[in-house]
Amino acid sequence: MEYIRATADKGYRIFIGTSSAIQLYCEVDASYLIHSDSKGHTGYTMGLHPHGTFYNRSAKQTLVSTSSTHAEMRALYTLVKDILFIIYICSELNIPLLLPAVIMEDNSAVVTVSNEESAYLKKCKHFIMVVNYVREQLELGLIQVIKIKGELNNADLHTKKLRDKSFATKADNILGSPARLDTSDSEAEADTEDEY
Repeated sequence: MEYIRATADKGYRIFIGTSSAIQLYCEVDASYLIHSDSKGHTGYTMGLHPHGTFYNRSAKQTLVSTSSTHAEMRALYTLVKDILFIIYICSELNIPLLLPAVIMEDNSAVVTVSNEESAYLKKCKHFIMVVNYVREQLELGLIQVIKIKGELNNADLHTKKLRDKSFATKADNILGSPARLDTSDSEAEADTEDEY
């Protein structure tokens, strides 16, 4: 509600390139233990350009996660299911779509687990189905998961109460009016790999 109130006077722009095929750009984030029942929160954006989105989601997770990496992996899993829906719709309507869809994630452990066989997988046994689902779509060439700095992840807007200068910047990016991020008064997010 704060987001809608604070952006009521802003316009909304969706960008598309000159190519006949479109490219999906997505950002995903999760907050861990944010609700009173210990459940996390998922947030993600979907757009046709790095700036501007056509779909945004912010939702409480349905299950309790055991770490921030677990919560982030659940959020990524939910986003991937929605991406597959878009891919299938484009296929049915004969709309050319460039693959893989680009997913930007700020959690290093999630990016590593998604992209490569690593020691992390031993610590992910309790949510390995979610990991394997994402990895399967990646191996099929439908998605690409890349690392983004936390302060540049616009999906933060859907999972956290942002009261600093980054709120306006991220709101502008989501609405398709890119602005330069000013981090002079805010601390950069720590890029830590969480315990499982």
